[in-house]
Amino acid sequence: MMVEGEINNFIMVWSLVFTSVSYCYAITKIIPRGKLRLVTFLPIICIFLFLPFNLHSIHFGLPTVFFITWLANFKILLLAFGKGPLSDSSLSMFQFGIVACYPVVVQKNKHPKNKKPKKDYPTKQNLSILSCAKKAITLGFLVYIASYKDHMTEKVFSFIICLYVIVSLDLLLTTVAVIGQFLLGLELEAPFNQPYLSNSLKEFWGWRWNSVSTTILRATVFDPIVHHAPPAFGLPLILGLLSTFLISGAMHEILHYFLSRGKTNGGGMATFFILHGFLLMIESVLKKRLNNKWRLPLIIIGPIIYGFVIYTFMIFASPDLMQCDVYDRAIQEWEAFGAVFRDMV
Repeated sequence: MMVEGEINNFIMVWSLVFTSVSYCYAITKIIPRGKLRLVTFLPIICIFLFLPFNLHSIHFGLPTVFFITWLANFKILLLAFGKGPLSDSSLSMFQFGIVACYPVVVQKNKHPKNKKPKKDYPTKQNLSILSCAKKAITLGFLVYIASYKDHMTEKVFSFIICLYVIVSLDLLLTTVAVIGQFLLGLELEAPFNQPYLSNSLKEFWGWRWNSVSTTILRATVFDPIVHHAPPAFGLPLILGLLSTFLISGAMHEILHYFLSRGKTNGGGMATFFILHGFLLMIESVLKKRLNNKWRLPLIIIGPIIYGFVIYTFMIFASPDLMQCDVYDRAIQEWEAFGAVFRDMV
């Protein structure tokens, strides 16, 4: 990878992204929500599907695919029908661009003044530079441990890679949220909310893990399906959950395709998310039948839920990442970018 060429491509890609988002902002002022607005957005959606693939590095390309090919496209689809975070008419063009292009979730009061919050509803975490610093130190520690991979078994290294992916994603999204909060002047949600304290898969996926993806999938997939599905035999919930995890799996496969460029088989990411969709559906049914009365203490169930998610990720998704040499490529990129920075200084 030529670092200078990758940086030039990165600037080109994001220049086109911001130009495209400005076009979408202008369209909302001219064309009312509905099918005609959707038609005018379709060229942008197509561009966003393929534009990030002009990048090849993990650190520049993978976040761009996530932010643009997935999140921005879903937000634009919602905007076409006057829904989603971009439909707020009070947003300036600058704010519109930040919300469209970056993984930020504007905080809303989920509990009206007249209603008390649910007992088991997890408290939202605050965004801070200190939290980013802690995550960066943790990531550095994991990189140091992974440098001894020649002395590890494959399963141990796979576990380290899992933790590396978790902390990297947490650090990336939290850092973007901290910067976005400063630029927007709005209160934003922390993307992660202590997922290791989850007392169920529902709480893990619904409230504690990656609120950015959860929020956009709920608005684009889960809510419409639940609203339109036949209200018999619990079909709305079943179809909503399975469809949401199916789409999530498909989008993660796109991320994997970016890493592999079709050189590895893939499918592990989709399997992981579809499995959890089925498990979440079963959990919801069991909870209803048990009337939510039977529950293990958090000190026991929290590590079980978190450990189970990591274990299933190691079985189904981690092999795909290992085939793509994610760790080695990431370290090589850091070294290459560091060399360019030293030359500049």
